[in-house]
Amino acid sequence: MSLLLSRKIVSGLCKGFKYRAPIGVAAPACWAMSKRPLADAELASALNPGNSCRTTSSRSANGSANTAASPSVASMPPPKRRRLQPVAAGPPAAQTAVAAPKAAAAAKPQAKPQPAAKAQEDGVWLIVGLGNPGSNYDDTRHNVGFMVVDELARQAGIDCRKLEKSAAVGKGELQGRQVLLVKPVTFMNNSGESVAALAKFYRVPPGRVLVVADDLDQPVAQVRLRQKGGHGGHNGLRSIIDRMGGSQDFPRIKIGIGRPSGPMPIASYVLQPFSKAERPDIDVAVQESVTIVKSVLALGLEKAASGQRI
Repeated sequence: MSLLLSRKIVSGLCKGFKYRAPIGVAAPACWAMSKRPLADAELASALNPGNSCRTTSSRSANGSANTAASPSVASMPPPKRRRLQPVAAGPPAAQTAVAAPKAAAAAKPQAKPQPAAKAQEDGVWLIVGLGNPGSNYDDTRHNVGFMVVDELARQAGIDCRKLEKSAAVGKGELQGRQVLLVKPVTFMNNSGESVAALAKFYRVPPGRVLVVADDLDQPVAQVRLRQKGGHGGHNGLRSIIDRMGGSQDFPRIKIGIGRPSGPMPIASYVLQPFSKAERPDIDVAVQESVTIVKSVLALGLEKAASGQRI
């Protein structure tokens, strides 16, 4: 009878402690007891919490915890695994070598960006003189641009007899820069045909196409450098602007030839040779234009336009 009664008590206790642990039981044992029915041996341990605590926390003589004495500790869930970070394979020296390129790339100094004006002036320059081909036009007012290019070629020792893109072209160096001396042979009104083709072929932007032309609106032998502008009624400049997509952003040197004093038509006037009185002044203007071209190449367009000369 007593045995039957004790079993009922034990059964009641098991049901009572199925989902909660008795006070005083060690934490690992409590967790294990809350997850499954209590066995008889565990119930006895739970009824005597002092013995249970001593069992789960007892240490051996050498100081290590005696976890094998407690069945509840054996049923504890395994600790969570830590996620391992990927590491470069190989010995430590190889791992260091893997990270070295990133460090070297970060330590590499970045080049300072060049100003827009400086980048625009670097590269090949086209020095274009406007005029009409043929010996019968050599000394005419409309061919003063050809005169400047011929003098540049003479001083630099550049041969301008090669025919390329409908122009007489000479390749060489002036003031430490690569230049193409250009004389279109398409006649004045179609000068843009060869200039645009050469600029496209050699990838020269408008800012490095320096054009030398005559100007009716300036006194004879007056020289002026402009960084950009319209054609001003000049058919050669008009053709270049049209062929370069309407861009007027190319520098030009204008040499004054004056206007006719009488009723002479402009077309006839520009195709006449310079008079004997005008010729010495025109020779000076040609030399001045050569100096301006060299100043543009050596000092830059802005400084040359402000009046600085080499």
